[in-house]
Amino acid sequence: MLDTTARKYLRAAEQRYTAAEVLFHEGRNLESMYLAGYVVECATKALILARTSPKDRSNLMLEAFRGRRGHDYEELKAMLRQRHCTIPLPIAVLFRRISSWSTDLRYEVGFVPTKDAEQFLAAAKDIMDWVKRNL
Repeated sequence: MLDTTARKYLRAAEQRYTAAEVLFHEGRNLESMYLAGYVVECATKALILARTSPKDRSNLMLEAFRGRRGHDYEELKAMLRQRHCTIPLPIAVLFRRISSWSTDLRYEVGFVPTKDAEQFLAAAKDIMDWVKRNL
């Protein structure tokens, strides 16, 4: 059975994905990509938590999930590897596709081509689906 905290992160990922889809369908491509980045972050954190012993979870959340490190995909992937979770090549490729994401997107303005946003959202969903299969 999935830990309550991990389940919360997974539900957050699913909710952010739904919101990202709504924004995408409203033509808000940049905003949809910003939220989709959190889909990957929350889903990855759910998997990390699921593979962390109960006694270490609260420490992990206080130390590793806070600040810049908690938003850094490379850091999160390293935490997965530390927990003996191998990221398959197709998923690694998806992580590369979304590697431009950062919380700094909240300050960005402008136009993002629909195709770019569509590919970003698809990658986020595929990563989230991979996480679900590995929980």
